Amino acid sequence: MCTRIRVELALEWYRTNEASLAKSAELAGLTTVEFKKLIADRGIAKEIEEDGTSA
Repeated sequence: MCTRIRVELALEWYRTNEASLAKSAELAGLTTVEFKKLIADRGIAKEIEEDGTSA
């Protein structure tokens, strides 16, 4: 699979919560540090849903 396609797929899976940061980085062929930089550069932020319970 083309590297660019893998990266885009990994970004989409991360953005939609279908894959964790580590799994997305692995799919993209990047380290987690590299993947974190990529998502920051792309302005991708995951929203954390509140489930209504207290921690």
